[in-house]
Amino acid sequence: MSLARRDRAWRRTLVAVAGSVVAVATSAPITAAQSESPPRAVEPASPTGPAALGLKGFLLFKNYSHFRETPTDNRNFREEGVLQLEWARRPAPWADLRLVGEARADDDGFARGVTFQIPETAERRSVLSIREAVARLGQGPVEVFAGKQVFAWGTADAYNPTDTINPYDYMDVLDTEKMAVWSVAVRATVGATSLTFVVVPVFTPSRTPLVGGRWNPPPPPGVIVDDREVPGRDVDNMQYAARLRTTVRGLDLSVSYYDGFDDLPEIRLRGEPIAPGVVLPRVTPVFTRIKVPGADVSTTVGPFELHAEGAFRVELEGTDGRRDIGRPARLPRRAGGPDDPQVHRGDAGEAHRPARPHPRPELLRPGEGRPQGDRRAARRGWPRLHGRRSRHVLGPLPGQRPLLLLGEVLLLNGGAMRARTWPLALLLLPALMCLPVPARAQSGLEIMQKHRQLHRVRDEQEQQLVKLVSKGGAVKERRIVRYTLNGRDDLDKILVRFLAPRDVEGTALLTWEAKDGNDDQWLYLPATKKPKRIAASGKRNRFMGTDFTYEDLRPENLAVNRYTLAGRETLDGHECFVVEAVPATDREAADSAYSKRRIWVRTDNHALSKREYYDRHARLEKVETFSKLVNVKGSAWRPDEFEMHDVQQGTKTVVIVQSRAVERGLKDDFFTEAELTRGGS
Repeated sequence: MSLARRDRAWRRTLVAVAGSVVAVATSAPITAAQSESPPRAVEPASPTGPAALGLKGFLLFKNYSHFRETPTDNRNFREEGVLQLEWARRPAPWADLRLVGEARADDDGFARGVTFQIPETAERRSVLSIREAVARLGQGPVEVFAGKQVFAWGTADAYNPTDTINPYDYMDVLDTEKMAVWSVAVRATVGATSLTFVVVPVFTPSRTPLVGGRWNPPPPPGVIVDDREVPGRDVDNMQYAARLRTTVRGLDLSVSYYDGFDDLPEIRLRGEPIAPGVVLPRVTPVFTRIKVPGADVSTTVGPFELHAEGAFRVELEGTDGRRDIGRPARLPRRAGGPDDPQVHRGDAGEAHRPARPHPRPELLRPGEGRPQGDRRAARRGWPRLHGRRSRHVLGPLPGQRPLLLLGEVLLLNGGAMRARTWPLALLLLPALMCLPVPARAQSGLEIMQKHRQLHRVRDEQEQQLVKLVSKGGAVKERRIVRYTLNGRDDLDKILVRFLAPRDVEGTALLTWEAKDGNDDQWLYLPATKKPKRIAASGKRNRFMGTDFTYEDLRPENLAVNRYTLAGRETLDGHECFVVEAVPATDREAADSAYSKRRIWVRTDNHALSKREYYDRHARLEKVETFSKLVNVKGSAWRPDEFEMHDVQQGTKTVVIVQSRAVERGLKDDFFTEAELTRGGS
């Protein structure tokens, strides 16, 4: 068959499969999406089309260009098409179902026929296949996952020696894919610590390049090559893995263990006599049982991201107890996925200068010598206190001033109040008590403390429509859901997850507020299937194309900023305090993208009305405004719409709250890696 005819054939096959699947999806009756039980998720409002059935997917065309021919491949181009559909449903709060199907075709013979195997041992891909099929059962700290799954262990970006459960598809070494395995996993989560145990009952080998293709030339003449010896399906060949992961003082730590088979074969070489005095080499690919204990750690020091990951590989004897020899070079694993923002920061706190103790006051009694250097005349009467500052013994509060004045009268003349003085003192007491005491103005810190106190709720969740407006006026829309929990020590935990469109769906950001301002933030990208810590330097970056930085999405930490009351202004008919906030520590100043911020706080309910952000050169960079305030509970108010306008770039991000619920019972274990990596399924 000519090359042109082959191209037309695979294109017709792909178009026919895609048309059939899309026709079935769109012609099915549309039903209302099943609502999820709170607090697990907030469902999109009124889905239509395939989304109402829980369907989503994409159609992808790939073209690979090779600039040089090889002895076994004289082609310079390879084309491939992939249609992927995903169905997800939550029939109950304690159950999730997810199924990913795939149809693919190419012009190089990588996919041929339709096969369904458990495990997958065919040397070629199937035209129609189940890529993933997972059922999650459980609610609370213990969850069970069963089906055809993909695991992502380790923290490094390129090579992960601890990620040993899943095999890879190496048919094209420039476009490797991780293959799912049929398995059962149990995960227990307590706070920031999780323990995962995985059982893989049947072994799935990696799919290697086709013999005689570009990446795998045929063996030389005179060499006998046997088929692979795949481990049998029995209890002795089951595989096991476990991983313990936690976060301690800014360090993401995990230890893991794998007991199973290497997904790439080793070569067993022996001689095969075919005639007297004639022996030909015989090559048999076999899979070796291995044990792999490993550990990894992720942290940052200043702007630098540090990853350390290692594993100790213990190889046992090969199939049927025969020692394998001549191990070939392993093909590299590839993590894949878009670049993540730099992650994580160190935990070094700023040294504080110890407070200088006040000098102990000394008593100066009549007739006693004065301390050296004191030139004041000793007063007759009751002992007087003197020190570096003159202050009343009973304290400086304004409400105590009348009593303090009366006390001064009583303390005069050594406390010896003459009889004629008592009536005068009794007459002065009511007058002194009625003296007007001026009210003390609130400081900038007190205003921000009152704002946080009045508008605090234990937990809330919002579904938001985000509009990204370019400088030219073009609008892109995103839909997100935001969960917030006010936990112990008045520290917030926030989880933000994208619901749409498809290119950002499942992306999530988890924030844990810290007292010292060194907040923990993790970004989850579905392409990598594992969370990445956001570094201190990365918090100045924009979040997913919006005008908000990672820093803007953190709670307002009163401990790492210095607040000053700059005055009062009327904004939109409401009188507001104007509070100026600057970083209070050198570390916060180095990590922050702003030299200062100006915050408008309403005087009637202490709600935010406006924020101005100034860059490191003290130039106005962004303006954030809040509108359509609604009372959600007690003294707590929230805006139904807010906007971040970048005055330097001319762009803006508008956030519209479509639904909101407070005090729904969100718990601390919801704001963990387990929920972050669930991807909203």
